[in-house]
Amino acid sequence: MMPGERRRSVEAAAAPEPVVVTSWRHVDGWWPGRLHHLERTVAAAARTWPGVPDWAEKVVAATHEMPAELAEGEWFPRLEVRTTGVTVLLRPAPPRRPASRLWTLPGADPRTAPEVKGPDLAVLADARRTALGRGADDAVLLSSAGHVLEAAHGTLAWWEGEVLTTPPAAGRLPSVTELRLRELAARRGVRTASAHRTPQELAGHELWLLSALHGISGVTAWEHGGRPLVLAAPGRALAWNTALDEVP
Repeated sequence: MMPGERRRSVEAAAAPEPVVVTSWRHVDGWWPGRLHHLERTVAAAARTWPGVPDWAEKVVAATHEMPAELAEGEWFPRLEVRTTGVTVLLRPAPPRRPASRLWTLPGADPRTAPEVKGPDLAVLADARRTALGRGADDAVLLSSAGHVLEAAHGTLAWWEGEVLTTPPAAGRLPSVTELRLRELAARRGVRTASAHRTPQELAGHELWLLSALHGISGVTAWEHGGRPLVLAAPGRALAWNTALDEVP
């Protein structure tokens, strides 16, 4: 065996086991978007470990054994899937953030598996830490073409006139909050669409940051390329977020 081969084998043995996760805000026993979360998690597990059977059974079984504490109060559980099993971590939920500030991560999206939540958690955490150091709450990720994909810990949505718009689904994490928001829009007779947009093209629009933890958070500031983008006031965010709480 060559020395380089031995070194690579040791590094491979030390590599952490892949993980697929999902998190949500759990309020007094209420899990918004439960079915969407489970479907996304099962699909991601099957994609990550295609040779392992019965992911749906394993994931659903774990949710039936969640801690009794979830029946009261506000929590931020995290369901973690590994080949060794499925676990639920119980964490208290922080206060909701009704308004958010953004910062654009320079360069193209650094993730290796953007459509699965789990493999790139460390990369996303680093991006958000950098954003916090710039006075922002989250980091915006761009495609190689410079189009907005999503934030490190949330999905972006904006208004083009009376049309609620998000980036195309390809190349980003399927958002449970976005699915619920589209259901709410359909109930209200509001049109939805998807479109490629650069940060500069979103200047002047009402912009929202969507997440399972905070729901709809109106974006009030965005630093892009060292300069602020001027956005419209997120005047519709609060009312829509209140209505979103009622969407299963």
